[in-house]
Amino acid sequence: IQMIDNLKFAAYVNEQRKELIKSTRERGVVLDDNISLAEAVEYNKEIVPSQAVDDNKITVTYYDIDGEILKIEYVDKNGTSTPPANPNYDPEYLIFDEWTEDNFSNLTDDLDVFPIYKTVDDATYFFISLNTNNVTLNLQITGTITSVDWGDETEITTRLSHTYANAGQYMIKVIGGTTLNSNILGSASLKDFLSKCYIGSSITTINTSAFESHNNLKVIIFSDSVTNIKNYAFRDA
Repeated sequence: IQMIDNLKFAAYVNEQRKELIKSTRERGVVLDDNISLAEAVEYNKEIVPSQAVDDNKITVTYYDIDGEILKIEYVDKNGTSTPPANPNYDPEYLIFDEWTEDNFSNLTDDLDVFPIYKTVDDATYFFISLNTNNVTLNLQITGTITSVDWGDETEITTRLSHTYANAGQYMIKVIGGTTLNSNILGSASLKDFLSKCYIGSSITTINTSAFESHNNLKVIIFSDSVTNIKNYAFRDA
């Protein structure tokens, strides 16, 4: 999983790469947009700053959850920043809830701000990719389950066990539950099948090893309803 610091660094690197490309083009050298930062540096002695350093200014940077920079604002110290329009990452399933900061006035230090999302219907979504037929999942969720849609046009149920007849990509929608438990899909052998997880607002606890060693898990999103994350919940993910 890309943790937030890595997302920020990736966004920073990409921004600097764009600045370098812009700089070289202004000097008559055309670089491909897909050039890496390292390659772009070869054409420049130093990274071109987006704005000269000003001791009386602070920088407020707004990111989306995937590291995309939504807005960079240079504010006078003790001044006020205005957030951008609410972002809409994967709007079929997610809705913007709030920013990680709630005070944008009287700012005294540089600030990085990120969005907090919640699922549109408070459900929990698992996005899986199966590379073989006849795979059985046993979702490790405790708490009252209202419904489970396994995403393969079979009957909506409350059962947490299901066998997929065919390989393919599926989206599982679970309404209800309070705790995600160890080996969330039911077995260590199934860990590589999960690529994304959007956790609904009924979930309050992510237990030990729930997503441990899920090597293909690229995105996991949960709101502030999750108040208890146990040790090793995401180890080696």
